[in-house]
Amino acid sequence: MQKIDDKMTLNNKTNGRGIMGIFSKKPSPSQAKMISLQNGEEIVSSFDVVKSKRGKGKFHITNQRVIFETMKDGAFIAQDWGHLQSAHAKKKDVLLLVWGDDVGRAWRFELKFKILVEQIVQVLEESNAKWARETDLTESVNKQLFEESRGIKIEIELPEKESEKIRKTRLEQFESEYNNIKSEIEKLQNEHDSYPSTSEHWKQREPLRKTIGELSEKVILAKSNIDGVKTMRILRDPRIPQNIPNDKVWNDCYFDENWNGYVTFNERMLIEAKKARETNLNKKFQKEINNGGLIFTNEGTFFSKGYPARMNVNGIPISLATVE
Repeated sequence: MQKIDDKMTLNNKTNGRGIMGIFSKKPSPSQAKMISLQNGEEIVSSFDVVKSKRGKGKFHITNQRVIFETMKDGAFIAQDWGHLQSAHAKKKDVLLLVWGDDVGRAWRFELKFKILVEQIVQVLEESNAKWARETDLTESVNKQLFEESRGIKIEIELPEKESEKIRKTRLEQFESEYNNIKSEIEKLQNEHDSYPSTSEHWKQREPLRKTIGELSEKVILAKSNIDGVKTMRILRDPRIPQNIPNDKVWNDCYFDENWNGYVTFNERMLIEAKKARETNLNKKFQKEINNGGLIFTNEGTFFSKGYPARMNVNGIPISLATVE
């Protein structure tokens, strides 16, 4: 078995269905004493949690999911393998769970143990790998992602020195863009204000006012990129081709200069952007590269919160990369 000493990302199959998550209501005394297992579910291992935001409790690993059972509230977290994204040893005795919901958001929760988290990660790895083998992954939209290996997918966090270098470069880029837009707005505002507020000067003022409004929206977007880069984790998905430099990677999305486009393995995009697969560009990409990714051209791609993004049919920015 492959040893994972700091982090792992789990095999999953997104099916779009809602699952048991964080309970909003306090369970009954009987629920608090014992968790309810699903059909065919068996507990593989249980570990004592000595500290969390919900107090002490038990962390159960089953053949279907992970469960955090608190001493006060019973099953506080219950996430199946299809939505649990990763388990990180944040510290030698602290486990960080990350899972996604059905609208693309990611949630995080920390658990502290008496034992080394590496031991727990190994059990998670074994249970997840067994689930992956026994689950019919061929039904998944992302079946190509599992053709080469049905074991654990490792999420790679770049060394701190490399991460900060990339973060600094991206910040400089977005800060420069932000300052240029602000400068342009100030210039246009001065020109706008130089015209008297009379009806006869409306033709000169109105186009300037409209342009200022458009640039103001870009300022907001540029500011969101700056804030996003400051807090983002610099990750590199193992499915990213080795020849792609780290500064062209955003977790499970990368920019391919040869194709002049952004390639993503983001599961939400793979599922939702079905029409994109039918474009001539993607047909050609799948024929020549066929790495399971989906490619988008520069046109229509922009940055939101520091990540490459596209606008969905409802006018909402959707990140091409998986964002924690």
